[in-house]
Amino acid sequence: MLITNNPRFKDYKPDYYDLKVIYMDVEPLEILKEARSYIQKGYKLLSHPLYGNFRAQEIFYRSIVVEESNEVDLLSLDLIEHSVNKIENILSKQNKRIATEKMLDDYSYIDFQIMRENMEGGMLHV
Repeated sequence: MLITNNPRFKDYKPDYYDLKVIYMDVEPLEILKEARSYIQKGYKLLSHPLYGNFRAQEIFYRSIVVEESNEVDLLSLDLIEHSVNKIENILSKQNKRIATEKMLDDYSYIDFQIMRENMEGGMLHV
């Protein structure tokens, strides 16, 4: 399952596998929190919550892949908690983030490409 705020994934249908997409029109931090709620219900992270070489003020889109598990995965829970805390801490010390439409389009494209290539290439792991 893909949890994302990236509009490029709204109608995304991969050719080779079934993927449920949960699209939310929210800030990236809320995507991390949503992923955390799934992990607390027994899902496991398949992608790192802070993938890519982005600073917190450059994260406008966030996509996270999780899969159902038989139990709460403590590694996933620890990783998502650390990621939420890190982003909250950084953003609390900054002014409002600003990006042009072109910048948002670029960030959306980068997020889409990273996640799509990893999902289609079978390379997702924490």
